[in-house]
Amino acid sequence: MKRIAIICVILCTPLLINAQTQIPTLDDLDHEIAMSSQYDKQYEDVIRSVKKQLHAAKTLKARCELSDKLFNLYTSYSVDSAIVYAMEKQKIAKAMGNQSKVNDAKLNLAYLLIRGGELKEASDIINSIPRSEINQDLSFYYFSTRKTLYRTLADAALIPSQRKQYKQMEKLCNDSVVDNNQSPDIWSRAEQLVNRQQYEQAKKILLDAYHHLKPGDRQTAFVSISLADIYGREKNVEAQKQYLIAAAISDIRNSVKEYLALQQLAMILFEEGDTKRAYAYMDHAMNDAVFCNARQRTIAMADVWPAIESHMSVKLRVVHSNLQPLLC
Repeated sequence: MKRIAIICVILCTPLLINAQTQIPTLDDLDHEIAMSSQYDKQYEDVIRSVKKQLHAAKTLKARCELSDKLFNLYTSYSVDSAIVYAMEKQKIAKAMGNQSKVNDAKLNLAYLLIRGGELKEASDIINSIPRSEINQDLSFYYFSTRKTLYRTLADAALIPSQRKQYKQMEKLCNDSVVDNNQSPDIWSRAEQLVNRQQYEQAKKILLDAYHHLKPGDRQTAFVSISLADIYGREKNVEAQKQYLIAAAISDIRNSVKEYLALQQLAMILFEEGDTKRAYAYMDHAMNDAVFCNARQRTIAMADVWPAIESHMSVKLRVVHSNLQPLLC
């Protein structure tokens, strides 16, 4: 496996069929959030189907492939379950004598440990893979996982010089993702351009990709969150919101439980005074992160959640006090 490729569940609904030529709205997002339990049910049906195939599989090769498929299905849905299948895949790969698949499974596990906040353990696993065993097929995934590790370390760093060092290492890993692969993914190419402050070129390749995608495509979330980041740097809040909405819709349709878009959108709305939606979106995002056991995301939201919750509590008390004379 060259990269974590989440198997998409694209549901045919009339809403936003041509959303890539339209501007998704907050009302569209509200509708998708209301539909999320139905998307999850269909996603779990897919998981159950693959599990049945795994139980019926007779060969190591088939069991390895199906364990990999379940790992991908669970990666952004349930970290604990994804760990089970990453470890199962590693065990099967060892029995097959396939070192490349063993290393791939190690990177699967390292990625999940990063998500769970176990950064030293993740680093130890990544460093246990000899560079001589990083072939062309594994190169993308290896440097992508290292990039994720350094980004998470930078976010957690308290010392500015240390944070700067990790950010530089993150950039170097992204350069390796782009330069060592014949067909690097669009968002890594865009990230390299952003790191070089070439924002217009980055937007061009992302917008070209965006207009060829559908709202339910998993890649829509990656492209849209990258566009939102660029527009955020440019202080274009309306465009930033538009692409955060598009990313959040993609996440919800694909039953992704660990994401950035919805909570970032919630913070913008909170700052704009739309506290009701901000509270609803952050509450939904927090519940999803807890369900997924995405500890790093939960910790990040815990820093901002109290401010939104406190503001809503004050509003509710004011409403209650205003209603009291009418009830007497």
